[in-house]
Amino acid sequence: MTEDSCACRSTDEMRQPLLAVAPASAVLAVASNHFHPWVALSPIERARCRSLHSQQDRVNFAASRALTRLLLARWAGLAPSTGIRFRWYQNCSSCRTPHGRPTLFGCRPPGVSWAYAGGMVAAAVGAGAIGVDIALTGFDDDDPRSMSPRRTAAGAAAKAGLGELADLLASRSLFSLPAGEFSDPATGVRGHVVCGGAPEAIDLFALVDTTADTPA
Repeated sequence: MTEDSCACRSTDEMRQPLLAVAPASAVLAVASNHFHPWVALSPIERARCRSLHSQQDRVNFAASRALTRLLLARWAGLAPSTGIRFRWYQNCSSCRTPHGRPTLFGCRPPGVSWAYAGGMVAAAVGAGAIGVDIALTGFDDDDPRSMSPRRTAAGAAAKAGLGELADLLASRSLFSLPAGEFSDPATGVRGHVVCGGAPEAIDLFALVDTTADTPA
């Protein structure tokens, strides 16, 4: 999972996937107590981040990766500070540019996925293929710019590698896919996660609580 280590664990397939959703600004503040979120970005990621037009998009970009790193540290049973060591690569099969489904370096690494909407970010980690997508409440399913439940389900499925987004949106059997829906009325976030089992939702502050039990 890190560039200099191999995470071959026979119990990975049986481990419950992890999911976290939090405000991007809070993620950066909390992660900064353990590693520098901006320094943790790869040179390619930093260039992509700088190319984004709005400051919120840049914050979301860095925070989604930072939250993923915190989840990975939790998954591996390591201290939050080790999150900076995790590395992945992205390579879109269509346009051959460094975006799309991330793949961790390592031996039998877990799957990872992230998403953001407004000032909220989500991340998911689990054995095998995994995908997460979120939106803020208030949508119109007939508005192509909206993020209806159907679109977040399709987005999560596409990120898990179950098909192309357009094909999934057109599929009549979309909701037969193993996509779990979640929502948080307090923040207005709702979304879907596709993974090999019901994920454990972890609060941001519990995620970095070093006194809490971590997976063996």
